[in-house]
Amino acid sequence: MRPIQRLFIIAFFAATVFGLPANEVTAQQAAHPAPPVALDGYSYKYSPRGQIHLFLCKAPKCGPGSKVSYSLSGPEKNPDFEAFKSRAKTVVSLLQPRLPQGTTLKIGTQEKLEEPAFTTFTSYREMQLANGIEQVTKSAMVYAENLTISIISSAENRETTDGNQAAFLLGLLTWSEIEKHKDSR
Repeated sequence: MRPIQRLFIIAFFAATVFGLPANEVTAQQAAHPAPPVALDGYSYKYSPRGQIHLFLCKAPKCGPGSKVSYSLSGPEKNPDFEAFKSRAKTVVSLLQPRLPQGTTLKIGTQEKLEEPAFTTFTSYREMQLANGIEQVTKSAMVYAENLTISIISSAENRETTDGNQAAFLLGLLTWSEIEKHKDSR
């Protein structure tokens, strides 16, 4: 079995076990492109600036108010993890002055994961407001053979942030493989 097949079988079973929703495209306005992947329980908005697909959770299963956004671009053959980490620090320094007084913001874990089919860089930001409310944001760049995915997920805790991002990435990587094989026919 090829590594990519093994990856998708594992991802499918993980989705089944954890009860992740099936991918389902939502209705779109004619002026905006439909997202390649959308999930039940989220409202959708398209931002032409940056070609960003933004999803806001409206259902208990994804943590109401949680957000996931992604954009797609061409493949990048030599991703630079040090540049990724530097950009994460720049984002924090740009956000810091805009935060309400008493809010703390810090960079959490930054990781590089290399798989046969793709490379992923991730970075966490953790924010705590003066009133105790927490928000965890996970930014990831996924470098696949035929595209690059920039995806950001935010929620009140790491588990929800990770689960929401994983659900969208499962769909996006599956869609990417389907598109890749369409092109090779």
